[in-house]
Amino acid sequence: MMHQSSLSPVEQSVAGKACPAAVSLASVANRSFATDADGRGWTDQGPENDLRMFHREFQEGKPFRFEILPDGEAQCLVLSRKFPDFLPEAEVDAGNRTGNHILLLHTGAWLSASVSGRLIVTYADRSRDQFEIQNGRDLSDWCQPRTFPNYKPVWYGLDGGRYRNLGISAFPIQPKPVHSLKFIAGDQSIWMVVAVNCETCEPDPLKWYTSPHILDAEAKTFYWTKDPLAEIPDANFLGFLKTKHAREIKNSPVGIGFETLDRDTFDPEQVYDVLGESGIKHVRVQSGWRKIETRPGIYDFTWLDGIVENLRRRGLKVWLQLSFGNPLYTPNRKYEAFRKAHPGEEPSSGFLRGFTGDTPFYHGPGAMNAWIRFVCALVEHYKDHVREYEVWNEPDGTGLFWGFHGEAPYSGISREEMLRRTAGDFFEFTRQTADAVRRIKPDAQIVACPAVFHGIYMRELGKLGFGDVIDILACHTYDATTQAFDRAHYEQVRSIIRPKAMWMGEGGSLSRGDSATFTLHGLFAATELSQAKHNARRLTVDAGAGMQLSSIYSMSDLKSYWSGGEDSSCGIFCNKENRPKLAYYAMQSLATLFEGLEAAPELGLYPKIELNNISVLEKNALQCFAFRKDGVPLFAVFSPETVLLNPDPIRCAFECFMDGREITDPVVVDPLRQKVYSLPAGYTQSASGALSIPVLDVPNYPVFITDRSTIDLQ
Repeated sequence: MMHQSSLSPVEQSVAGKACPAAVSLASVANRSFATDADGRGWTDQGPENDLRMFHREFQEGKPFRFEILPDGEAQCLVLSRKFPDFLPEAEVDAGNRTGNHILLLHTGAWLSASVSGRLIVTYADRSRDQFEIQNGRDLSDWCQPRTFPNYKPVWYGLDGGRYRNLGISAFPIQPKPVHSLKFIAGDQSIWMVVAVNCETCEPDPLKWYTSPHILDAEAKTFYWTKDPLAEIPDANFLGFLKTKHAREIKNSPVGIGFETLDRDTFDPEQVYDVLGESGIKHVRVQSGWRKIETRPGIYDFTWLDGIVENLRRRGLKVWLQLSFGNPLYTPNRKYEAFRKAHPGEEPSSGFLRGFTGDTPFYHGPGAMNAWIRFVCALVEHYKDHVREYEVWNEPDGTGLFWGFHGEAPYSGISREEMLRRTAGDFFEFTRQTADAVRRIKPDAQIVACPAVFHGIYMRELGKLGFGDVIDILACHTYDATTQAFDRAHYEQVRSIIRPKAMWMGEGGSLSRGDSATFTLHGLFAATELSQAKHNARRLTVDAGAGMQLSSIYSMSDLKSYWSGGEDSSCGIFCNKENRPKLAYYAMQSLATLFEGLEAAPELGLYPKIELNNISVLEKNALQCFAFRKDGVPLFAVFSPETVLLNPDPIRCAFECFMDGREITDPVVVDPLRQKVYSLPAGYTQSASGALSIPVLDVPNYPVFITDRSTIDLQ
């Protein structure tokens, strides 16, 4: 049971209360959530396509509580003019309730028209307000969860292999008694209303559902799940983790991407202070040859100086990526065609505006000589402030970032042969670039990322001695389900290239379902919660694999990133709403927890599997990691269930094997909620140093076990 002391102010205000603002739909409800033989179900498409999995518990911890009608034949109002089985309109008595917003818990189906319905608010003085319910603004399809300006999904469920959703919309009304509400169906769509409130609330009542908000460090998000640690018997809530500013962090493996500013995809001024407060220590910045040298031989570092100085001032360490082409030396046919069709204009979106697909290596000696001069000028300019220089970005031979005229550098050959050739080309390009960097700064660290981990590509680099040319090999690891098997993957790469060190140079997740990589083929969409869980797992797995640095892509959402002008939701900061996402707070926790962190293979965290749980545990294969934080053991564990779902935590006992009595006051930390709990009473410690934990609830994101002495509470 959740301890009252651990509730945020919003939770305390709503916990255990009825729904005084609710306008009952009992008099007009015409459908049940389940579709059975009575023909009175949700959409009458059968039990594989209804809302029977909907549960009322989704309201727990939310600022508004709705009246959900009890199970039966009439639980909700379904309206349509196109489908005669549903009601064309309905009116309910509002009981002269007063408020400043009407809140609808609703959704839609077959949204073929722009207007799905109308809401008419009649006041006690007989005046009226009327609102159109517009698809794509106030309504989303119940089978296609989307966030719109006035529709925020608050509940998700899986049925028939597809994600279902209900959302909340808010409509401002006059502060006087409301006599009645009338719902009128549109001509084409189906409009489904589950509950209605007349609320007095803030001007933006949906902000609590729009994004995570931190009140007393408590994460608030519309798809939030139960606190797994609060359900542990006899666990004591101690307080919230006190996080550190980047200036206070001496060393940490946590990094963030500050990429694409060569293409002006976000405003860095918007995030400097927020980034400093995160405690993240390392920042990856792209240099942008095109943006620095706009006239031959003239280098203007003004824009990059501002970025580097602002980051350093807040205690962050910058590493620079030497990247991308320049129309002065690497002409691009598509770019030239654009300029011809749009005189005086520059591409406003996509990779073309940054010349990301044009490599000087394929444009002759003149282009390569210009590239080397640029590299020398840049290193000379920043040699007192920057030590690590990365050679290019993802040279995978496809033309996306490594090519000729924005296309693959070779044609008419097999993929295997192309991988061999481009690996050799990248080796030579890296060698020449690294030599130029070291001439200016002999102690520089050369970073490189051969993004394609295809065996042929990597083996070719290994044969050529790539590990002798560079100092740090940077991996870019994106996947929908971050798993511990990445450790084996990294070890394979190490054995082939044999670098002096390895970093994870890019990883992370989107926070919106706009990429197949992060939607599991459209079944489950990425959300801000899944992004937070993914990033926490990414950083934990990388630290456990011995990565000296793990950098998440990226700090901010990116405007007009894709060629079609679409934004990218990869950031841990939402630039449109000027707020951190839940992933920000997760990374803020890890930046503090991981200060002074070292992998500790001599330690061990082992689940104690009970016979009745063996099938669950075999399926989930709990992922366990052991570290030392400033010499003190720190253990991490998570269930590898996909982050795109919110399954119940797995309850299990554990043995923590250590060198003696190194943990005397054990605590467990939830990085997403930033909460700290004492471990359940009854733990024991043997003479050999094994700490027995009788019960721990493990979610599908990392929780951390350590000694109370390693953390501070706020």
